[in-house]
Amino acid sequence: DASEDLELDYDLVCEITELEALDRSALVTLAARIRACGIRLAIDDFGAGHSTLERVALVDPEFVKIDGTLFRRIASAPAALRLLTTLVARLVEQGCQVVVEGIETAAQLRAAIDVGASIFQGYLFAQPKLVGSIFPETPLMLDDLVGRKAVVVSLFR
Repeated sequence: DASEDLELDYDLVCEITELEALDRSALVTLAARIRACGIRLAIDDFGAGHSTLERVALVDPEFVKIDGTLFRRIASAPAALRLLTTLVARLVEQGCQVVVEGIETAAQLRAAIDVGASIFQGYLFAQPKLVGSIFPETPLMLDDLVGRKAVVVSLFR
């Protein structure tokens, strides 16, 4: 069968939401089955439900998406941002790329960069579009997003 020779090289990511807790064995089985299909994993809404570093280690996702509502609440609180910086560092140590969702302002983008996230989502960058929509190909410039006087920090350490 020719399909058996077909190499799976998808650029798909399946998001597992953190709103409902699966038991440990179900979570591990789900992650294994998704990976067997050649699909990468993301833990979505981290911080909104049953998020723990132990659960992240069980799934071993490529991405962990920090819940946007949580992030917006703590983005202007220095003590909370210090805690988030520590959490992001631990996630990166586990091999995850950290995504901050819900970024709507330049100040929130600066905070997301400062905590060590490497991927950013939110209305500051673009409004949601229907599948198949064409996005503008003009690159977004960091200086334009955070202001010309901002200190630019490399996203690649």
